[in-house]
Amino acid sequence: ASLNDQVSENRQTVDTVWRSLSSPGGAGQFAEIGLENTLKSFGLQRDRDFVIQHTVDGEDGGGRLRPDAVVFLPGDTVLVIDSKASKFLLELAQAEEGEEQDQAYARLARSMANHLRSLTDKNYANAVAAYLREAGSQRSARRILTVMYLPNDGALEKLDRADPKVLRDAARAQI
Repeated sequence: ASLNDQVSENRQTVDTVWRSLSSPGGAGQFAEIGLENTLKSFGLQRDRDFVIQHTVDGEDGGGRLRPDAVVFLPGDTVLVIDSKASKFLLELAQAEEGEEQDQAYARLARSMANHLRSLTDKNYANAVAAYLREAGSQRSARRILTVMYLPNDGALEKLDRADPKVLRDAARAQI
């Protein structure tokens, strides 16, 4: 009876996680949690070495930008990280070989190419540099790098298989 109760509890937990990961917002939230945990695992301290979900004004009043993380590194280097997740990674895990899997890879490629286009349209580098100047921050930024964060190496491998062009485009855009 005790084992049956534990299995039932675990099933409910897995179902909750599954529902969360299968929605775009849920997948994104889990990726952001993973990003913050990764930064902490490197020994970085929140609000000292990095900030999460920090809003900056876009260039020339072009709206507000909200990267998932801004990391302050030695040598006046700043990493602006935009976490990208896709529910299509979950679809791939479920897909059977053949056409179903091919369609899931195509949806992943399309989704991530759109994410990359959106990211290249955002001028995080100039927005963060302007924010630091205007705030009179002790920190300056001689070098600002934009990073598209994927939740794990498996996601990167699946994206490479889905469409290697996306990774080449990211490199070309210096992301």
